[in-house]
Amino acid sequence: MDCKGVRRRLELFVLDELSDIERRACAKHIERCAQCRDSQRALRAIVASITQSTKPRETSEKLRRSLQQCVEHDAEPVRGLYRFGVFRYNGLRRAAAVMLFLAGASFLTVLVSRHGGFGSERESSVREQIAFHEIWRHEGVQVPQASLAGTPATHEGKAFVLDDDDHVVALELSRGRRIWVSSEAAAGYLAADEKHVYAVQVSVGRQCALVAFDAGTGKITWRYRFSGDAPGGRLYAPVCAGSNLCWLAGSEVLFVNVEDGTANWRSGTIGHGPLSQPAVYGDHVYVASSTAIHCFGTTDGALEWQSDYRRPMSDRYRPLLAVSDGRVFAAHRAVDGTGVLMSFVADRGTHEWTDKDYGTYQLAAENGRVYARGHDIRAIDATSGKLLWVRGSVGCSPLTIAGNRLFYTDAAREEAVVVVDTRTGELEARCPLPKSCTGFHLAGNVGLVGSNDGVLRAMRPRFDVGRRIHFEREHFVNTPLHIKGRMPAMRDRLLTTCLITCRQGAS
Repeated sequence: MDCKGVRRRLELFVLDELSDIERRACAKHIERCAQCRDSQRALRAIVASITQSTKPRETSEKLRRSLQQCVEHDAEPVRGLYRFGVFRYNGLRRAAAVMLFLAGASFLTVLVSRHGGFGSERESSVREQIAFHEIWRHEGVQVPQASLAGTPATHEGKAFVLDDDDHVVALELSRGRRIWVSSEAAAGYLAADEKHVYAVQVSVGRQCALVAFDAGTGKITWRYRFSGDAPGGRLYAPVCAGSNLCWLAGSEVLFVNVEDGTANWRSGTIGHGPLSQPAVYGDHVYVASSTAIHCFGTTDGALEWQSDYRRPMSDRYRPLLAVSDGRVFAAHRAVDGTGVLMSFVADRGTHEWTDKDYGTYQLAAENGRVYARGHDIRAIDATSGKLLWVRGSVGCSPLTIAGNRLFYTDAAREEAVVVVDTRTGELEARCPLPKSCTGFHLAGNVGLVGSNDGVLRAMRPRFDVGRRIHFEREHFVNTPLHIKGRMPAMRDRLLTTCLITCRQGAS
């Protein structure tokens, strides 16, 4: 983590509001950076002064009622604050009184009017009520951690999952009723179209094969055996690309006919080390290797273009790839260990921009934005590479985008499905669930998420527009003030934190 990232999180670091991973990264940087260490000490002194001078003697019920009355009466001055015994040190009374007055009058007004306002990750108020209703659950499924092997596949009202006996199971998406179970085992990595369900099989000698099950009956239609070198642990899910099925085996790209399983084309070895999961966009298939971005035509598999990286990349890590809005985005790690996020034009491979990456685990793109999940979730403008917003997260599950909402599972404090506004990064909903390392797979109006206890849950999001949610939570309001006096200042601005509790009713 660099100085910019530490300073962006410095206030939360001092208040001990960061996750364990972010806190360790900040502490490691502060140990070797004198400038960031001085900023940390100055901010700690400010927070300590404010904490000592504003600590209530007992309950804050009177202060809470006074602030609420202040908001209801157009921010009239609260003259009784000194009588509450809130401020115990004469030297800081006026500064703290101004701070509380401005926080209560201005920020609480905005907070109430916007149905949520400025809060930390603890906030449970949202502009629009989103509730998750569990419609069914299926037990005995495989939920491998940080792998695509157990990701469900869906098509035309059916969900296909891998059970704990390594067999493919077809479920009715609306009710969870089991339709069929495959007669042969598979390693997972599922894909589906209107006729077939595709899965990867691995033999004892680590030789792999691609098998197609009939989507209606579960019987095997065809099997394609990869005749090259054993791919080791590098397995990939097939991707439907028109009349072909694009599949990566080892370091090769293969195009297999979806009707009979014959190999139409093989690329031979590309790059060194693992490849990215292939992505289909229009009439092209894109794959990222350790040396370049490769674009293949979906009809004959011919290489349309290849764009080499401007820096040498490591062949020990699997690159990440996302395609949207005529651009190809790749996240990789360079030889020197630094992360790199790159953008290319999809139709000709022209390099657009490169930005520093902070250890991305998942990459997604849609509607002119790129979303990179590492120690946090960052939204980046697809055209310029400019950072739009950052939101803290814990976990490495995939990101799902639906319209202006971003769905993912998060392990901060408790496991939950989190919904975020893609335009602002604001929290819209948080639904608790058992521990899970899988993503939230959205199929129409039904979301599928598996937990580590082997249970697949089908959840239906419900959106109630224009309603407020009852809440009574503590909100951290960051108030920038210019104050002269005995208080220490950092860059002529005092960043204070007021702990304010409020209650909002349904409209």
